[in-house]
Amino acid sequence: MLEITVQVKEDHNLPAIINRAGNLGQVFQKIQPLMIRSVHQNFDVGGRPPWKPLALSTIIAWVGGPHTPHRKTWFTQSGKLTQKAGGYVATRRPLYDTGALKRSVREGTITPLSVSIVAGGGAVPYAPLHQFGGKTGKGLKVTIPARPFMLMQDNDRQKYIAMISSYITKGK
Repeated sequence: MLEITVQVKEDHNLPAIINRAGNLGQVFQKIQPLMIRSVHQNFDVGGRPPWKPLALSTIIAWVGGPHTPHRKTWFTQSGKLTQKAGGYVATRRPLYDTGALKRSVREGTITPLSVSIVAGGGAVPYAPLHQFGGKTGKGLKVTIPARPFMLMQDNDRQKYIAMISSYITKGK
C-alpha cells in the first residue's frame, strides 16, 4: 500500500486536484504494466532480494535417474550425467522450470482508488505456496521456503509515487 502526501500551492486549481485524487484510474493504467514488468524482472534475476536456492533434494528429484523415461538421454551407460545434462542442471533456478508461473502474472483490477496485478490460477495453483512458503507433498512433509515474487521494489514505489503525485497536481 502506498501513502502519498501532496502539498498544494495556492495557485493550483483545488477542485481539479480533488477530482483527480478521487479517480486515479488514468494513472493506474500507466502504472499497471510497470508493476507486471517489475515482477517479471524478479523472476529474471532470481528474486529481489535473492530467493533461497533450490534444495539438493529438489534437484535430485527433478533429474530422476537413468531409468526415468523422460531423462534416459541425460545419463551415460555408466549412470553418470552427460555434460549437456550437467550444464542444464547447473542452470536451474528457483521458480523457473517451464516459465508458467512468470507467464501467469497478469493485469488485475483497476478502480478509481486501487490497482492490482495477479498471478496463479488455472495451470499454476501453486503460486501462493511459492509466494508465502509452506508445507506440501504427501503428509505435508516437504517445506517450500517463501520466495516472494509479487514484491514491490523501493525504486518502483518511488516511481509510482512520482507518477501519482504528478497526475494529481498537474493532470499528467
